[in-house]
Amino acid sequence: MNISPAPPPTRRWRGLLLRWAVTLGLLGFLATRLDLRELGALLREVRWPFLLLAMAATLGDRIVATWRWWALLRVKGVRPGFLDLTWLHLAAGFMGSFLPTSFSADAVRILMLARREGRALEITAASVMDRLLMILGTFLLAAATAALLARRLPVPGAGWLFPALALLAVAGLVLAFQPRIWRPLARLAHWLPGRTLADRLAKFYWAMHAYLGHPRALAGAGVLTAAMLALRVLVILSLGRAIGAAPGFVDYAQVMPLAWVVVMLPVSVGGLGLQEGAYAAWMTLIGLSPAEAVSISLLDHVVTRAVSLLGAAAWAGRRP
Repeated sequence: MNISPAPPPTRRWRGLLLRWAVTLGLLGFLATRLDLRELGALLREVRWPFLLLAMAATLGDRIVATWRWWALLRVKGVRPGFLDLTWLHLAAGFMGSFLPTSFSADAVRILMLARREGRALEITAASVMDRLLMILGTFLLAAATAALLARRLPVPGAGWLFPALALLAVAGLVLAFQPRIWRPLARLAHWLPGRTLADRLAKFYWAMHAYLGHPRALAGAGVLTAAMLALRVLVILSLGRAIGAAPGFVDYAQVMPLAWVVVMLPVSVGGLGLQEGAYAAWMTLIGLSPAEAVSISLLDHVVTRAVSLLGAAAWAGRRP
């Protein structure tokens, strides 16, 4: 199902070139602020057992993410095999990691699954709900950690900024699921030339709204979201140990949600540059040097893509 028309090719290319320019600019700026010799030494002396632990935790995160998506799909009557869905999820993550934004993987997995199963409306609704839960969980955790670290945050006002963003996210979702707010706009849309688009958007809205009738499924998805966030902290802890960094699980749990919120910004390709800058900014609060933070970020990119590549290869091998 096409929710909206695709942007013209020229506009897409301009956006991609702009993101590449931002990516290279961020990486270049970081290079001038880092001790590159320290960075090289850290990467040369990586402890492989901890790197393998990070890969295992990353795979665990992807399996839990698939479980959440699988449960939300089942609410819509879409019932793919869990193992096949896991390979598809990993493959979509691998392909999406080379696309402009962190949301590209969502578009890829929707297209891949809809091509196999049909029912594009239901798959899109489940995937969007899946993404919304992750965004909401990340914002709520970032709000809590920002409040705890308010006096230590390097960015003025960040102590209230993240709670404010979380409040806006919650309020936005609550309002979005109130049909009374949208009815006047829906009536107006039917008098406009884009009535077909309005009908599609209405069907999509009600497909999303129907999840409110499944509180147990949403609660279960919320629990899985919390498990994913814990696993992602474990990944960072393992990568920190791989370069000999001392901070523990609680230390990383305090700062990583702040970095993850920043990485959501759709301004660089695959999060490159932006993620490194966010890690370097926030990890100084727990005693890491910028070179150590960037080392963890670079290893995070490598581990994530390596695990996704395994899924992509398995998916390609299972295709008829």
